[in-house]
Amino acid sequence: ALFAYGAVKARLAVLPEGIRWVHIVGAGFLGGIGFTMSLFIGGLSFTEKETMDLAKLSILASSVVAGITGMVILWISGRKAGGGLA
Repeated sequence: ALFAYGAVKARLAVLPEGIRWVHIVGAGFLGGIGFTMSLFIGGLSFTEKETMDLAKLSILASSVVAGITGMVILWISGRKAGGGLA
């Protein structure tokens, strides 16, 4: 979201019609769901089982938080615009 903001401010890009910054931020949070690479890197980094188990739990928790946060941001922005999920 920060790089998109910088690109728009530097006039290297423009937001598509109908897209607001809240959409960019919400989609950015949804990007935090991808945890496969984090598990791979954790597997390479940690050799002790207890440490890897803690890393897996942390990765799963942060993915859940990112997904819920992104969903809530986009849901609220849709309700304010007259749309939404419900």
